Amino acid sequence: MSLSNIHQDIQRIIFNERANSFDTLSWVSNRDFLGHIFEIIYKFAEEQKSKGFIIKRFLDVGTGTGEVLKYLSEIYRNQNLLAESIGIGIDISERMIAIAKSKLSLSKKVSLINCSIYDSELEYDSFDFIICRNSFHHFHNPDYALVEMRKLARKFGKIFIIEGVAPNNYTLEKWKDILTLKDIGRNNIYLSLENIEEFFKNNYNLEVKYTELTPVKMLLSNWLGNAVITDDTRREIIKMMDKLYKDEIFRNQFGLEQIVKAPVDKKDYEFKKRSVLIEIDVVS
Repeated sequence: MSLSNIHQDIQRIIFNERANSFDTLSWVSNRDFLGHIFEIIYKFAEEQKSKGFIIKRFLDVGTGTGEVLKYLSEIYRNQNLLAESIGIGIDISERMIAIAKSKLSLSKKVSLINCSIYDSELEYDSFDFIICRNSFHHFHNPDYALVEMRKLARKFGKIFIIEGVAPNNYTLEKWKDILTLKDIGRNNIYLSLENIEEFFKNNYNLEVKYTELTPVKMLLSNWLGNAVITDDTRREIIKMMDKLYKDEIFRNQFGLEQIVKAPVDKKDYEFKKRSVLIEIDVVS
């Protein structure tokens, strides 16, 4: 078995384990966050219509429990530009797909497939736009995943990659140690609001533009609650957060607040989960 297949098997196991509690994460179904994503996509749809293209099919890569598809199916059914479009979601985790299917069982314009971006067998040049929300940093071979997404999108289509970011490079250097501990098998993609354009230019020779999305306030306990980590790792991350709380620059940039829950005097932290929507034009 190749290393890539081993990595995929590990990720499948991890996300099968995370599936049942995935929707408890505060960012997953946050309506302001999802709404901001939709605004940008709808603007793209309007621009396409002005050029004679109608959005017919879109793909959600790493769809998870289907919240993006669920939101879009609820919203676009009343929007002329997207009312007839078909959404397809793919995910490596069969449990994630099963939950997504239960949510979207009544939608006739959504299809869900248990597969990875590397072996989807979907038709190339067939999607008007592609979404990849909070999955890109999990791909063992992001270069190949991006190549596949560009092949799947039609010419003059768009790829929207949504990723969490640190406010700047200073905070990223401190935050990425926690990310590495929390996300087993994570690749080496670590983004801040300062390095996005440089990262995609240096690694993929791509010019991108990005929009900072509505931040989502999260409790550390909520964020770690869905992580597949040991108790020792959890304690180590909490100790790291204790140190970061003393860093005034980090604390202010992340909106980090210490929360004490009475009467048990249990300590927790609240922080702003920042994300960006990265736009990649498909020109060939």
